[in-house]
Amino acid sequence: MYSIRLLIILLLASCTAFAQTSLKSVHIDSLSRKEFLGIKERPLTLTRYKDSTVLLLKILTKDGRFVEGLSTSGLGHQVLLKSSTNVDSTCSDLKLIEVKENDKRPLNIAVVLDYSGSMSWAYKEMQKQAEAFIKSIPGAKFTRINFDDVIDPVDSKLVPRPSSPLYDRYYKYGGATALNSAIREGIKSLSAVKENKFVVVFTDGMENASGIGPNAVINYAQSNNTPVYGISFGVNPDMQRLREICRFTKGNFYPVYELDSLSNEFEKISLGDLGRYYKVSSTCADSLKFDQLSIKVLNSGDSITLSLKNAYKEAPVFEDPVVFNTFKFAASGQQPKDKSFSKRLKNTADNLMVYLKANPTHEIYIVGHASPDGEEDQNWSLSRKRAENVRNAIVEYLDKEYPKDIKVLNRIQVRFKGHTEPIFDVKSKYNLENRRVNIEVYVP
Repeated sequence: MYSIRLLIILLLASCTAFAQTSLKSVHIDSLSRKEFLGIKERPLTLTRYKDSTVLLLKILTKDGRFVEGLSTSGLGHQVLLKSSTNVDSTCSDLKLIEVKENDKRPLNIAVVLDYSGSMSWAYKEMQKQAEAFIKSIPGAKFTRINFDDVIDPVDSKLVPRPSSPLYDRYYKYGGATALNSAIREGIKSLSAVKENKFVVVFTDGMENASGIGPNAVINYAQSNNTPVYGISFGVNPDMQRLREICRFTKGNFYPVYELDSLSNEFEKISLGDLGRYYKVSSTCADSLKFDQLSIKVLNSGDSITLSLKNAYKEAPVFEDPVVFNTFKFAASGQQPKDKSFSKRLKNTADNLMVYLKANPTHEIYIVGHASPDGEEDQNWSLSRKRAENVRNAIVEYLDKEYPKDIKVLNRIQVRFKGHTEPIFDVKSKYNLENRRVNIEVYVP
């Protein structure tokens, strides 16, 4: 008897948690006139062709409730596409289908997981909740991207059953954080489809290895019509940049401060953002001109017009410098000590080539450093050799992989600073971080 009671309590608790995450709704026939006239739209994605339009959107009351019961088969209302430039131009050749949480949702989602060293405390919980997230969206297809400072496409093509995050071998990761590159790779992995695309990234928001800035990510997402949804763990000053990426791509951003609340944030995306919406599709000729959705109540004659314009806000210009990988060294070592140096170097070199080709007047400085616990002359020599070895490896790789672009290699220069710029005190347990090579951008 006790076990039955306990089971009932657990089920009630589970239902309560689910109800809090699910989007509250109201039927269109239950709205007052004031509530109806206050209806607003929230487009999720909009794809236009010459002779058709496909739109996913939420229709919400002023207080954020989902307006259900609205469809082209409704008896009490009329739904039309209209043009803002030609008021007499309308299109009734459309379908408006309400999609609910338990329905099959034809979404295409890139799941991007952060396995950088700063995320190690959250690996297992992230895997667990990412697995639950994937299973919570029936009918969707997924790609999967893991990353630290190296991008690892686990499933690079859309599949209905992606590789389980529970079986990710997180011990092979643990490097720096190429967040911007990972988001871009997630967008790229969805390029085989044109509609209903989303990137969902789980990270602590840190960025210190991509070689591309947030503006480049925003522009790429906008040009590919792909909103970015972010769940960011902990408190990190870089978090604001991820927040802006989500905002300017029309996604959403959810900060998490405790692992216990992680499942709630996953559900806000799977059940809230992507859980209930309308799919509008039309085959009207010259559909590009129809940029409004008109809803009219037949009994009262009241009508509202919702904007379907796919206008992105112009992204802010971030002042943050572009950041590339940092390579670390053992005491007195002239070669990087990282076992994955070869893979990380190739990734960094590819990013450098992209950056140099996009910025023909900029230069790259490979800057060597030493820790303060050696002789001054020795440290100057050591920092120079470290920088030269990294530059030589980068140049050798680029010369082989990009033979038509070898001129840009002249803009990769060596600098060395001995032990004059330590980032930690020599007595600190982090003194080994001082033995490094940084890659810096110089703008003449």
